[in-house]
Amino acid sequence: MLHDLRYAMRILRRNPTFAVVAILALSLGTGANAAIFQLVNALRLRSLPVEKPHELVSIGIDRHGTGRVGRGYGGRSVFTEPLWQEIRSQQQAFSSVFAWGNGVWDLSGGGEAVLANGFYVSGGFFAALGVHAQIGRLFT
Repeated sequence: MLHDLRYAMRILRRNPTFAVVAILALSLGTGANAAIFQLVNALRLRSLPVEKPHELVSIGIDRHGTGRVGRGYGGRSVFTEPLWQEIRSQQQAFSSVFAWGNGVWDLSGGGEAVLANGFYVSGGFFAALGVHAQIGRLFT
């Protein structure tokens, strides 16, 4: 093995351009691999920062056999308020339930238009996830 390393160093010294390109390619490949792993680890491998992440389930409605769950025509939710109230009052399979969805809010306050992406959640959201406010209190 030591013989192979000496041979590799001799070849790299003879052709410095190749050496720079090889080292640069290895460095970029290693850096890109580390960056992709960080992303995959954060999104898929690490569990959610909630009390019991293994107990979370997501339920949706498949309308008209389209395979699209939870959204109706025009991107509107198929979970209407009366349907949500019925699910919440009649369910017996889960320790708690909550509803959530995403939206865009106008935060301009009369000045320049400022839009913010966010979520709207039902009252039991934070209690069901077992998360607590770092400052202040949460809505119930």
